[in-house]
Amino acid sequence: MIMTVAQKSKLQDGRGIRALEGAYSQRMMFALRSSGLYVPANEGIVSLKDHDQSIQSGSYKLVNVNGCWRTGEYIFYPKGFEKRNLPLGDKLVYIEDCITHTLDIPDVPVKLANGQTVGLRQAIGMGVISLEKLKLDSIDEKRDVVSVATDFDPANDVKVVDVMRPRTWALVDADGHPLKSQPSSAEVSEARYSYVRHEDDFEKGCTGYQGFLTFYSDDVIYDWRGVYAVDYWSKASGIAVVSGYKTKGEKNE
Repeated sequence: MIMTVAQKSKLQDGRGIRALEGAYSQRMMFALRSSGLYVPANEGIVSLKDHDQSIQSGSYKLVNVNGCWRTGEYIFYPKGFEKRNLPLGDKLVYIEDCITHTLDIPDVPVKLANGQTVGLRQAIGMGVISLEKLKLDSIDEKRDVVSVATDFDPANDVKVVDVMRPRTWALVDADGHPLKSQPSSAEVSEARYSYVRHEDDFEKGCTGYQGFLTFYSDDVIYDWRGVYAVDYWSKASGIAVVSGYKTKGEKNE
């Protein structure tokens, strides 16, 4: 049985959007695809770009009951990359409340925005993988390991973004990520506020961050235009899903 909240809405392009009942930690998100709470065949966890559209169009206010939504984009970056050009490395360890989360970074080629192909572990920037292409290998209550699924395809399922950092305005790429190469200001409506953790914000033992990316939706200061790569594994957040098809009878753009 699919569990939903009563409210539903549509994005500007006609696709439906709805929120799932309850709130979810990062760890809980890995079980969503098989949970029966949405239909993966024609629905997907809201993307960063969808989340942005839901806020700017007003549909977010109609369906959100949790205050924050996690996106289906899983991001990772090394501690200190906001100051220095650091490679992603072979694994990132994120510690929160004495619980250790390790991401095993696959040794695969990745094509950068400039057309250059490098090994993912040697790439500099913020890595982005679809949550659907990851699996959680639980070890115990204090430790877990995140790794890529068996159907992971490096040519299509991972990208590296030279994201604006640590905290300022920038124009975005096609997927809504603020770019270091495109600095901007709050006066530009297309600009988004990029917010990445400073290395001093990490707990002892962390080598980087891995987790969900969100479009911050309750920020009056930044006019609801902040892309955040800093939220927490344990924080309970809402989940929205978007239908992959437009309503019957509506025109495709």
